[in-house]
Amino acid sequence: MKSALAPAAVALGVLLIVLSLLWAVIFPPSNAWTEQKSLRLTELGNQATELSLKLQQSQSRPSMHSGQGAAELKEQFDKVDAEYRELYQEFKSAKDTPQTIAGALKWTGIGLALVGGIMVMVARGG
Repeated sequence: MKSALAPAAVALGVLLIVLSLLWAVIFPPSNAWTEQKSLRLTELGNQATELSLKLQQSQSRPSMHSGQGAAELKEQFDKVDAEYRELYQEFKSAKDTPQTIAGALKWTGIGLALVGGIMVMVARGG
């Protein structure tokens, strides 16, 4: 039984390394991040920039005839900014999750393969 443990560790390690290489193909980030979300993120970024510029202008040169007040613009900006940050966080998560899992699989596989290889060498007396 002990003699089968070392080759099994090596085989499992190699399997995990191969799985880590295929992980991004099996579970691409596009599964969690759609084109609609990308368009919405761009739209929110544009709105936030536009509102920020209007807010700066209304704060630097307040006018009764300029339309929306600074408080109203600030409220709109905060809403848009909060939605943008939430969607951006979702984007980062969708982008980073496959890489994180693949990295964990790769290093676990390397560790198992090395430990299994050392166990095989010790068992053979080499």
